[in-house]
Amino acid sequence: MFGGWLRERSEGPSLDGFYFERADLIESFDEALSKRRHLLVHGLPRQGKTTFVRKALGDRPFIIIHGSSEITFADIFRVYLLTLGCSVTVEQTRRKKLGTKADVKLKFKIPFLTSGGVGVSGEAETEHEETDRNFTADISNANDVCYLLKELGATPYLILDRFEELSSNQRKTMLDALPLFYESGALEVVLIAASSDIPLDYHEQIRLSRCLSQSTYPRCRGRRPIVS
Repeated sequence: MFGGWLRERSEGPSLDGFYFERADLIESFDEALSKRRHLLVHGLPRQGKTTFVRKALGDRPFIIIHGSSEITFADIFRVYLLTLGCSVTVEQTRRKKLGTKADVKLKFKIPFLTSGGVGVSGEAETEHEETDRNFTADISNANDVCYLLKELGATPYLILDRFEELSSNQRKTMLDALPLFYESGALEVVLIAASSDIPLDYHEQIRLSRCLSQSTYPRCRGRRPIVS
Protein backbone atom coordinates (compact mmCIF):
# COMPACT_ATOMS: atom_id res chain seq x y z
CA MET A 1 0.00 0.00 0.00
CA PHE A 2 1.39 3.38 -0.89
CA GLY A 3 0.45 7.02 -1.01
CA GLY A 4 -1.00 9.18 1.72
CA TRP A 5 -3.99 11.32 2.51
CA LEU A 6 -4.60 14.61 0.75
CA ARG A 7 -7.09 16.90 2.45
CA GLU A 8 -6.80 20.30 0.81
CA ARG A 9 -9.62 21.73 -1.30
CA SER A 10 -9.53 22.04 -5.05
CA GLU A 11 -8.54 25.54 -6.17
CA GLY A 12 -7.18 27.25 -9.23
CA PRO A 13 -7.67 26.55 -12.94
CA SER A 14 -8.67 23.21 -14.37
CA LEU A 15 -5.85 20.95 -15.50
CA ASP A 16 -8.02 18.99 -17.92
CA GLY A 17 -6.00 17.92 -20.95
CA PHE A 18 -2.63 18.18 -19.20
CA TYR A 19 -0.34 15.51 -17.83
CA PHE A 20 2.44 15.86 -15.25
CA GLU A 21 5.20 13.27 -15.24
CA ARG A 22 5.02 11.26 -12.00
CA ALA A 23 7.88 8.76 -12.18
CA ASP A 24 7.51 7.86 -8.49
CA LEU A 25 3.83 7.00 -8.87
CA ILE A 26 4.38 5.07 -12.09
CA GLU A 27 7.02 2.95 -10.33
CA SER A 28 4.57 2.15 -7.52
CA PHE A 29 1.82 1.56 -10.08
CA ASP A 30 3.96 -0.93 -12.01
CA GLU A 31 4.97 -2.68 -8.79
CA ALA A 32 1.32 -3.21 -7.87
CA LEU A 33 0.51 -4.50 -11.34
CA SER A 34 3.43 -6.94 -11.24
CA LYS A 35 1.78 -8.47 -8.16
CA ARG A 36 -1.54 -8.61 -10.08
CA ARG A 37 -3.18 -6.42 -7.46
CA HIS A 38 -6.10 -4.12 -8.12
CA LEU A 39 -5.46 -0.38 -7.79
CA LEU A 40 -7.35 2.55 -6.31
CA VAL A 41 -6.19 5.97 -7.51
CA HIS A 42 -7.82 8.91 -5.76
CA GLY A 43 -7.26 12.63 -5.47
CA LEU A 44 -8.84 16.00 -6.03
CA PRO A 45 -10.95 16.51 -9.19
CA ARG A 46 -9.30 17.62 -12.43
CA GLN A 47 -5.77 16.75 -11.41
CA GLY A 48 -5.09 14.27 -14.22
CA LYS A 49 -5.81 10.94 -12.49
CA THR A 50 -7.42 9.29 -15.51
CA THR A 51 -4.71 10.56 -17.87
CA PHE A 52 -2.06 9.30 -15.44
CA VAL A 53 -3.63 5.81 -15.37
CA ARG A 54 -3.79 5.70 -19.17
CA LYS A 55 -0.13 6.74 -19.41
CA ALA A 56 0.96 4.34 -16.67
CA LEU A 57 -0.72 1.36 -18.32
CA GLY A 58 1.32 2.01 -21.45
CA ASP A 59 0.77 -0.73 -24.03
CA ARG A 60 -1.32 -2.88 -21.68
CA PRO A 61 -4.86 -3.35 -23.04
CA PHE A 62 -7.67 -1.78 -21.01
CA ILE A 63 -11.35 -0.91 -21.15
CA ILE A 64 -12.50 2.28 -19.41
CA ILE A 65 -16.03 2.67 -18.04
CA HIS A 66 -17.35 5.80 -16.32
CA GLY A 67 -19.37 5.33 -13.15
CA SER A 68 -22.59 7.14 -12.28
CA SER A 69 -25.41 6.86 -9.76
CA GLU A 70 -27.48 4.97 -12.35
CA ILE A 71 -24.94 2.38 -13.47
CA THR A 72 -24.99 -1.07 -11.89
CA PHE A 73 -22.46 -3.89 -11.54
CA ALA A 74 -24.38 -5.75 -14.27
CA ASP A 75 -24.23 -2.68 -16.55
CA ILE A 76 -20.46 -2.44 -16.09
CA PHE A 77 -19.85 -6.02 -17.16
CA ARG A 78 -22.41 -5.99 -19.95
CA VAL A 79 -20.49 -3.06 -21.47
CA TYR A 80 -17.16 -4.78 -20.73
CA LEU A 81 -18.22 -7.99 -22.52
CA LEU A 82 -19.74 -6.09 -25.45
CA THR A 83 -16.50 -4.12 -25.85
CA LEU A 84 -14.62 -7.40 -26.07
CA GLY A 85 -16.86 -8.41 -28.99
CA CYS A 86 -19.10 -10.80 -27.09
CA SER A 87 -22.79 -11.02 -27.91
CA VAL A 88 -24.79 -10.26 -24.76
CA THR A 89 -28.58 -10.64 -24.69
CA VAL A 90 -30.19 -9.52 -21.44
CA GLU A 91 -33.68 -10.66 -20.52
CA GLN A 92 -36.42 -8.06 -20.28
CA THR A 93 -38.60 -7.76 -17.18
CA ARG A 94 -42.35 -7.10 -17.27
CA ARG A 95 -41.71 -3.45 -16.47
CA LYS A 96 -39.54 -3.23 -19.58
CA LYS A 97 -36.38 -2.82 -17.56
CA LEU A 98 -33.21 -4.74 -18.22
CA GLY A 99 -32.71 -7.64 -15.89
CA THR A 100 -29.41 -9.17 -14.84
CA LYS A 101 -29.66 -12.70 -16.26
CA ALA A 102 -28.01 -12.65 -19.67
CA ASP A 103 -27.38 -15.04 -22.54
CA VAL A 104 -23.75 -14.42 -23.41
CA LYS A 105 -22.08 -15.66 -26.58
CA LEU A 106 -18.33 -15.74 -26.12
CA LYS A 107 -16.02 -15.96 -29.12
CA PHE A 108 -12.96 -18.15 -28.73
CA LYS A 109 -10.01 -19.08 -30.86
CA ILE A 110 -9.17 -22.69 -30.11
CA PRO A 111 -6.16 -24.62 -31.44
CA PHE A 112 -6.65 -27.60 -33.74
CA LEU A 113 -4.26 -29.95 -35.53
CA THR A 114 -3.41 -29.11 -39.12
CA SER A 115 -3.23 -31.68 -41.88
CA GLY A 116 0.54 -31.42 -41.67
CA GLY A 117 0.46 -33.57 -38.55
CA VAL A 118 3.59 -33.85 -36.42
CA GLY A 119 6.59 -31.85 -37.55
CA VAL A 120 10.30 -32.51 -37.29
CA SER A 121 10.39 -31.17 -33.74
CA GLY A 122 7.90 -33.79 -32.64
CA GLU A 123 5.29 -31.18 -31.79
CA ALA A 124 1.97 -31.00 -33.61
CA GLU A 125 1.53 -27.99 -35.87
CA THR A 126 -1.48 -25.95 -34.86
CA GLU A 127 -3.67 -23.21 -36.23
CA HIS A 128 -6.49 -21.34 -34.56
CA GLU A 129 -10.17 -21.63 -35.34
CA GLU A 130 -12.77 -19.20 -34.06
CA THR A 131 -15.72 -20.82 -32.34
CA ASP A 132 -18.73 -19.58 -30.40
CA ARG A 133 -19.94 -20.83 -27.03
CA ASN A 134 -23.15 -19.79 -25.33
CA PHE A 135 -23.62 -19.24 -21.59
CA THR A 136 -26.53 -18.14 -19.47
CA ALA A 137 -25.21 -16.15 -16.53
CA ASP A 138 -26.33 -13.64 -13.94
CA ILE A 139 -24.03 -10.72 -14.70
CA SER A 140 -24.97 -9.07 -11.40
CA ASN A 141 -23.29 -12.01 -9.64
CA ALA A 142 -19.51 -11.75 -9.23
CA ASN A 143 -19.07 -15.54 -9.36
CA ASP A 144 -20.85 -15.76 -12.72
CA VAL A 145 -18.86 -12.83 -14.09
CA CYS A 146 -15.64 -14.41 -12.85
CA TYR A 147 -16.54 -17.67 -14.62
CA LEU A 148 -17.24 -15.86 -17.90
CA LEU A 149 -13.96 -13.94 -17.72
CA LYS A 150 -12.00 -17.11 -16.97
CA GLU A 151 -13.55 -18.71 -20.06
CA LEU A 152 -12.37 -15.75 -22.13
CA GLY A 153 -8.80 -16.15 -20.94
CA ALA A 154 -6.59 -13.05 -21.06
CA THR A 155 -8.76 -10.02 -20.30
CA PRO A 156 -7.95 -6.29 -20.57
CA TYR A 157 -7.70 -4.20 -17.41
CA LEU A 158 -10.99 -2.69 -16.32
CA ILE A 159 -10.63 1.00 -15.48
CA LEU A 160 -13.66 2.16 -13.51
CA ASP A 161 -13.54 5.95 -13.51
CA ARG A 162 -15.67 8.11 -11.17
CA PHE A 163 -15.92 5.22 -8.72
CA GLU A 164 -17.22 7.61 -6.05
CA GLU A 165 -20.35 8.26 -8.15
CA LEU A 166 -21.60 4.66 -7.90
CA SER A 167 -24.47 4.10 -5.49
CA SER A 168 -23.44 2.62 -2.15
CA ASN A 169 -24.94 -0.78 -3.04
CA GLN A 170 -23.19 -0.97 -6.40
CA ARG A 171 -19.91 0.19 -4.91
CA LYS A 172 -20.19 -2.55 -2.27
CA THR A 173 -20.87 -5.15 -4.96
CA MET A 174 -17.77 -4.10 -6.89
CA LEU A 175 -15.58 -4.08 -3.78
CA ASP A 176 -16.89 -7.51 -2.77
CA ALA A 177 -15.93 -8.81 -6.23
CA LEU A 178 -12.33 -7.60 -6.10
CA PRO A 179 -10.98 -10.42 -3.86
CA LEU A 180 -12.66 -13.00 -6.10
CA PHE A 181 -11.14 -11.49 -9.25
CA TYR A 182 -7.76 -11.35 -7.51
CA GLU A 183 -7.78 -14.93 -6.20
CA SER A 184 -8.98 -16.40 -9.50
CA GLY A 185 -6.77 -14.20 -11.67
CA ALA A 186 -9.83 -13.47 -13.83
CA LEU A 187 -9.49 -9.68 -13.96
CA GLU A 188 -7.44 -6.74 -12.72
CA VAL A 189 -9.33 -3.56 -11.88
CA VAL A 190 -8.19 0.05 -11.55
CA LEU A 191 -10.62 2.24 -9.61
CA ILE A 192 -10.35 6.03 -10.01
CA ALA A 193 -12.10 8.29 -7.53
CA ALA A 194 -12.29 12.08 -7.24
CA SER A 195 -11.86 12.35 -3.50
CA SER A 196 -9.54 14.33 -1.24
CA ASP A 197 -9.47 11.40 1.17
CA ILE A 198 -9.45 7.67 0.58
CA PRO A 199 -13.02 6.68 -0.47
CA LEU A 200 -13.04 3.46 1.55
CA ASP A 201 -14.04 3.03 5.15
CA TYR A 202 -11.79 1.34 7.70
CA HIS A 203 -13.38 -2.12 7.35
CA GLU A 204 -13.12 -1.97 3.54
CA GLN A 205 -9.45 -1.06 3.79
CA ILE A 206 -8.72 -3.99 6.10
CA ARG A 207 -10.70 -6.48 4.01
CA LEU A 208 -9.11 -5.41 0.73
CA SER A 209 -5.56 -4.81 1.96
CA ARG A 210 -4.27 -8.06 0.42
CA CYS A 211 -5.58 -7.47 -3.10
CA LEU A 212 -5.87 -3.67 -3.45
CA SER A 213 -3.12 -1.06 -3.59
CA GLN A 214 -4.04 2.58 -2.95
CA SER A 215 -2.46 5.69 -4.38
CA THR A 216 -3.21 9.34 -3.71
CA TYR A 217 -2.64 11.35 -6.86
CA PRO A 218 -1.12 14.59 -5.56
CA ARG A 219 -2.16 18.04 -6.56
CA CYS A 220 0.20 19.39 -9.21
CA ARG A 221 1.89 22.67 -8.33
CA GLY A 222 4.81 24.53 -9.86
CA ARG A 223 5.34 22.00 -12.63
CA ARG A 224 5.28 22.56 -16.33
CA PRO A 225 2.41 20.52 -17.74
CA ILE A 226 2.94 18.13 -20.59
CA VAL A 227 -0.02 18.18 -22.98
CA SER A 228 -1.40 14.67 -23.36
